[in-house]
Amino acid sequence: MNYEFWKKTGQIKPFKTVEEMEKYEEDLCKLPSLSSFANTALTKSKIKKGVNILSEKFDSFTEYAFVTYMRSVMHYVVERNMKQQFLNYVDQNGKLCKFYPDFVVNGVLSEVKGRLNAKDQCKLDQHPQVQWYFQDDVNKMMGEMDKLIPHWRADFIQTN
Repeated sequence: MNYEFWKKTGQIKPFKTVEEMEKYEEDLCKLPSLSSFANTALTKSKIKKGVNILSEKFDSFTEYAFVTYMRSVMHYVVERNMKQQFLNYVDQNGKLCKFYPDFVVNGVLSEVKGRLNAKDQCKLDQHPQVQWYFQDDVNKMMGEMDKLIPHWRADFIQTN
């Protein structure tokens, strides 16, 4: 079992022999650069998945805050895009992929991002019709909600 095996499975398993471990280390040394692992999580994700009091699921507290703001402050109609509407894009490796924006807000496809990675940049560049909201945007929304709706955060129930 070499590095390619571990790379394909995405798992780390204990080695049965010293030789297996040494082979793994050799394969790691052959990698061109560790910078290719810049987006690899080194620790457990700190993203808080959860639900609101309506039992709607959110991939992050940022998504929850965004939806709450759009509904409660802006009085917009917000629906989760349940893999119904997608856009094709070409990723950084030239591969054709599908992009499912997170929400439909008043009929406009909207994506909420805490961080922007290479794939997200491709989506952003190729689909200017999608409204993007980043962490700074949502932080401003949260600040406004803290003033207008003091206990809005209590309606989020963390599930992970």
